[in-house]
Amino acid sequence: MPTPAPPQTHDHVTLRAGRYTATTTADGGALGSLRHDDRDLVLPSGLQMGRPAYEGAICAPWPNRVVDGQWEHEGHRHQLAITEPERGHALHGFVHDQGWTLLEATGSTARWGLDTQPQPGYPWSLRLTTAYELDAEGGLTWQVTAQQHPTGAEPTSPAPYGVTVHPYFVAGAGPAQDWTLELPAESALAVDDRLVPQELVPVGEAGLDLRTGRTLGEQPIDHAFGGLTARVARLTTPAGSGVEVTWSERHRWVQVFTAQWDARRPRHAVALEPMTCPPDAFNSGTDLIMLTQEPVTVGWQVRAL
Repeated sequence: MPTPAPPQTHDHVTLRAGRYTATTTADGGALGSLRHDDRDLVLPSGLQMGRPAYEGAICAPWPNRVVDGQWEHEGHRHQLAITEPERGHALHGFVHDQGWTLLEATGSTARWGLDTQPQPGYPWSLRLTTAYELDAEGGLTWQVTAQQHPTGAEPTSPAPYGVTVHPYFVAGAGPAQDWTLELPAESALAVDDRLVPQELVPVGEAGLDLRTGRTLGEQPIDHAFGGLTARVARLTTPAGSGVEVTWSERHRWVQVFTAQWDARRPRHAVALEPMTCPPDAFNSGTDLIMLTQEPVTVGWQVRAL
């Protein structure tokens, strides 16, 4: 028997499947909450809570930072809006605070859509769709599909594109410094004090080896990891509860952020962001997707441990 559709509105949809519940929102097409029984798997966001640190956001058409908001493409210099003024960068694209349209919803699924217009520093129009599906065994599957959607005034060339999602995961009770993070990454991207990418170094040399699991402790982490040997990460408490995150093969990078964005609050969640490209990829060109009118879909899955 299909799961009966729960109450929903034009601005949020609640999904249920087995012991899981989730909320998705029109604000950014984002994930607002994800719970297993009475346990949060991500920090709740959206609705009345807002999204001050991009909680649950879709970050496109670039993830992470474009340094100084400046980049060059096919001989043209572009200047993006500076959205991280303390460091002077363009952060996390421009779709995370736009109003998305509900396309379809059932008791366990929701699809949201957004047609973007050319922006300062990004002259292409895109069509984006985000699809959420809850499964009683597998947890939450989350996909983003993108393609060019020309309206007539845009360049005819392929559009540089990258994407991630930005949930802050909660392994269970207790402070995050007691949790263990396992991430099969061979290298980490060194950064300076403005988080500008420098060189890719082995995780052992960087002091960031998470391959066999490591207690997070007090070390702050805000780094992109590459050289992935598997597409799975696990965050667990000493008691054994936790979350497992998997992602599609086009995600070759994972940003780990230990959520020290507010010194007044304890470390209580960890952002894991599987990305299709590294920080500042609009300048480096590394692993950029070149979008045409052919749809490109990438995805993530989250389940409780």
